[in-house]
Amino acid sequence: SFGGPVTGTGYNFTLNSQGTVTQTAPISASGLELLGAGGTYNLTDAGNAVTTLAGNTGTVNFTNSAGLAIGTVNNTAGLATSGDLTLNSGGAITQSAPLQVVGVATFDAGTGDIVLNKAANSLRNVTVNSGRDVTLTSAYNGGVTIGLPQTAGGLRNVTIDYASAPSVALYGNGAYFSPYYWDYGERPQPAQLSGNLAVTSGGTIDHGNYSWLNLTGASSTSTFNSAGDITLNRGENNLGAVTVNPTLATVSANLYNNSSNADLTLSSPITNLTLAQPNVSFTLLDNKVTGSLYLNNQGGTVTDNTLTVGAQTLNGTMAMYSDDTISQTGAWSTGGTITLTTPKPFTLGYNITTANGGITFPTAVMLVGDATVDTGRSPGGDINFSSTIDGAHSLALLAGSASSVTVDGVRVGLTFARLPRAG
Repeated sequence: SFGGPVTGTGYNFTLNSQGTVTQTAPISASGLELLGAGGTYNLTDAGNAVTTLAGNTGTVNFTNSAGLAIGTVNNTAGLATSGDLTLNSGGAITQSAPLQVVGVATFDAGTGDIVLNKAANSLRNVTVNSGRDVTLTSAYNGGVTIGLPQTAGGLRNVTIDYASAPSVALYGNGAYFSPYYWDYGERPQPAQLSGNLAVTSGGTIDHGNYSWLNLTGASSTSTFNSAGDITLNRGENNLGAVTVNPTLATVSANLYNNSSNADLTLSSPITNLTLAQPNVSFTLLDNKVTGSLYLNNQGGTVTDNTLTVGAQTLNGTMAMYSDDTISQTGAWSTGGTITLTTPKPFTLGYNITTANGGITFPTAVMLVGDATVDTGRSPGGDINFSSTIDGAHSLALLAGSASSVTVDGVRVGLTFARLPRAG
């Protein structure tokens, strides 16, 4: 422990210890070098004024009165710790040399930016308590968690690039689950930011069971670049306009999004899509899903939201739920049942084919083009029109011998020639 101030503006200051180092007076130096295998540095004087920090040691807890850069001091390039790293800065935290932390890295930058974008970084679990625009890049190839502030108005834009990590979990600081009854179990907390979010993972992306993402900007966007499944399905999520860039065709996405500017862009096809966004309409373009499809925009404060789905060839099921209309802009082919829930008439103008799965049209059907509904042969699936069929086009209904076909409550036999028509 040293009690006198260290003043060396324009000079470097080196500490080398395998034990614990503390201070009771500030350090003022251009460069601070922390050395010593397994050393513990608790340098938390609010008056510290260091421009560049470097070292190779155990655990570092450092407070600086102004901005701080990870760089080169003497012959040490960058900062490496075998334990935890805590940096509390009065300004931006940046780097010109690699940062490698085996333990938990915690950053407080106040209203300053945190820009840690060196490709050689190795950051595992990270907690950001404060900052403005945050960029985290890491070559670490294990699973990671990224904690972000739960207080609104702090973070603006966040970019997370962990292209080698098999999983990236985002959470709001303080979120946890306790098995003890006096903690009342679940303590979910949001991760909040006012701008845009971009996450790159070499595997999965999720927010765990005890947190959610809250992007508060009216035009906020989320971009997820992933080689694994994306699971952001907590009902409190506000994700803004979402873009999913799957790096593998096996990626599936399970998203819940309350944002009023919610939209979803899939840059290439994914396997399964589960999407609930109750406050906006949604259009799924042609050939974007190959497995199963679930779309739901019911239950929001706005109820005139539509679902429009282009041509899709699925090997799984299709289910769509809307408080307004459901429309197709191309042929649908599925490997299982099609479920449609809507209070409005369904416009049918393209073929619908299911491989041994049934389909029910819950409301009146308006034919806007010639179409065939085919539910397979062995064993096939039921075709049920709950109301009438109208429109000056032809409709062919094909079902297996063990299946039933009903129109407006009337069972239709194989030789039945006349179908009920509105009017």
